Amino acid sequence: ALAGVEEATRLVAAPPAGPIEPAQVRVELPEATTARLTARARAHGVTLGTVVQAAWGLLLSGLTGRQDVVFGTTVSGRDAAVDGIESMAGLFINTLPTRLAWAPGDPLGTVLERLQREQSALLDHQHLGLAEIQRLAGHAGDGELFDTLVVFENYPADEDLSDPTGTVRLTGHAFHDAVHYPLALLVKPGRRLDLRLKHHAERVDGATAHLLAERLTRVLDALADDTARPAASLDLLAADEHARIAALGAGASREVAPLTLPAAIAAQTARTPDALAVVHEGTHLTYAELDARAEALARTLRARGARPEEFVAVAVPRSAGLVVALLGVLKSGAAYVPLDLDHPAERLRHVLADSGARTVVTTAADAGRLPADHGLDTVLVDAEGHAADAGHAADETGAAAPAHAPHPEATPDHPAYLIHTSGSTGRPKGVVVTHRALANRLAWMQGAYGLTAADRVLQKTPASFDVSVWEFFWALREGAAVVLAAPEGHRDPAYLARTVRAESVTALHFVPSMLDAFLASAEVTADPSWAASLRLVFSSGEALSGQAAARWTALTGVPPHNLYGPTEAAVDVTHHAFDGAPGTTVPIGRPVWNTGLRVLDPCLRPVPDGVPGELYLTGVQLARGYHRRPALTAERFVADPYGAPGTRMYRTGDLVRRRPDGTLDYLGRTDRQVKLRGNRIEPGEIEAALTRLPSVARGAVLVRAQRLVAYAVPATGTTDLEPAALRAALARALPAALVPEDYVVLADLPLTPSGKLDQAALPA
Repeated sequence: ALAGVEEATRLVAAPPAGPIEPAQVRVELPEATTARLTARARAHGVTLGTVVQAAWGLLLSGLTGRQDVVFGTTVSGRDAAVDGIESMAGLFINTLPTRLAWAPGDPLGTVLERLQREQSALLDHQHLGLAEIQRLAGHAGDGELFDTLVVFENYPADEDLSDPTGTVRLTGHAFHDAVHYPLALLVKPGRRLDLRLKHHAERVDGATAHLLAERLTRVLDALADDTARPAASLDLLAADEHARIAALGAGASREVAPLTLPAAIAAQTARTPDALAVVHEGTHLTYAELDARAEALARTLRARGARPEEFVAVAVPRSAGLVVALLGVLKSGAAYVPLDLDHPAERLRHVLADSGARTVVTTAADAGRLPADHGLDTVLVDAEGHAADAGHAADETGAAAPAHAPHPEATPDHPAYLIHTSGSTGRPKGVVVTHRALANRLAWMQGAYGLTAADRVLQKTPASFDVSVWEFFWALREGAAVVLAAPEGHRDPAYLARTVRAESVTALHFVPSMLDAFLASAEVTADPSWAASLRLVFSSGEALSGQAAARWTALTGVPPHNLYGPTEAAVDVTHHAFDGAPGTTVPIGRPVWNTGLRVLDPCLRPVPDGVPGELYLTGVQLARGYHRRPALTAERFVADPYGAPGTRMYRTGDLVRRRPDGTLDYLGRTDRQVKLRGNRIEPGEIEAALTRLPSVARGAVLVRAQRLVAYAVPATGTTDLEPAALRAALARALPAALVPEDYVVLADLPLTPSGKLDQAALPA
């Protein structure tokens, strides 16, 4: 009966604390509903107790996001095979695990009948103790399989009962009980089905218990109404909850000017032509100079065939020339495809072939780093953005192109860039993002944080990662300046701190792994005066730990803003300002303008507050899809069942939980969760506990050969990090199933070029 059960079903998150405070919520179903439930039970050949058990199991499913749940039920223990058992005085009851597994398309009647059959088949084993059942099922030592209980009180209740001799009469009865579990449903049949939800008030408060009772009543009403409906159609939410959740998940509706990125920057250039636009070491470009150099390159590219719906590769190291190259491609009407020349030749070859680019912009020094057989038309720029052949641009026939020759211009719905992300198959997939999507993202950021002409944004993320997009272009839309780090400078905390001080940087971004490295640098932390000019700090790309956010705020006095979003939705779709509130990780927050967030279960039903669900995104920032991958696009960009006809939503694969105010907490990847020895494990939870240890600066947890492996970097001043001590410390903070078996101490964690943890480079 428990074969294949992979994890316990625990509904109550709050740990035991102090003495038990028993409380209860009582609900009586109307006589009409009770009669209909009884009729449904009779029609399907099941007991009313089975109906109630199925309702409880379906409720648990909806509150855990799972279609295979376990809860406790009690049996009388009075086996009819034992002579005289009915006349014996004493307590014989036993608690047994009851499992309910269902598929979305199962009719509710089928769910009832299957549960009854499965329970009937186990009658001969109802005398076994719970510990023995778990041992036989292979779950010994895993802790309790469930934390909720259902008791169906089916005892004789006739009035004026007496014993056979007539000398003893039963004149009344009352039950005084206490339950071991934090949540128990006691059911008494009658003309009105009597439901009592007993709960430990110190772990399940009264409001939560009342809400659970309302949701259970809703499930029972559905079973009474129609058992032919599929199980996936059950809805735990009331109409007002649906409306509230929809409102919380909708970003503010704002009008955003339908400008392409080059048009917006051109408008800013016209307003402030002499303002400083780009800073890179000794190179300084005004808006007018940037525009002139980008336009010269654009003419060259247009003469080579660049136009809307075309893609031009850019392979220029971080420099003023890189900004000119990106803007020049956009001015030509084409979309840019950034190449990271540090990537292996095979990956570069795939990106070029997948994009369909016919032209690549690079430098004379870097042209040889491209795959030898790329076969693309090459346009050269120098580190300051001068195009090598801009003075004699020719069209595809060889004729000279006039400086202001008419040409097709991109519209807001044309692609702005094509950025490749890692694919689950190992083949990078290209994401096509339009100017309209990008315009919304940048307009929201300006509305939220308000750059001025005095601001300077540090650009340090490689152009092949989407965070770079706002680092390059937010400032240029608003009259501020972009300060570019040296090509390898984004890996060096001390260099970055010096650059912030020297260039009076006011805004910058960190991937959390890089933020951890920054905070571990003695040169950075010894004298925080380097951060005096900062006023805006952003973090995204990974879960931001509360500890790191608090340390950063204490060091610099500038609380970080946590951003979240996939490449498939124009960089970021949620935001949250760190406010010092305690928590393992900083929330990812609320939606940006014109963007919708849906937290759905596996049946695409909205989940209640506090229930884990997968995050789906809607709105203007969604990418077109994956370039030349229609099947994958259809799999991830799906029809929105809650939107207008023809609208889409993007399935992120990220697990989140919504707070009552609509703020989202990031829980991890649905595809990173692992199951070991019957326990669902989120490595991020273990990593958070590991990095909370004073002796650990940074940490990571992976599964290797069905064993949890912890990687730890010693904190400054820690000279001897003992695995045994780490194990003992984690054992005090985590359940046994979450304590890693193996420990590896490293001088530092390997990072990818974008600053994220490079899991593949961790030693096995």
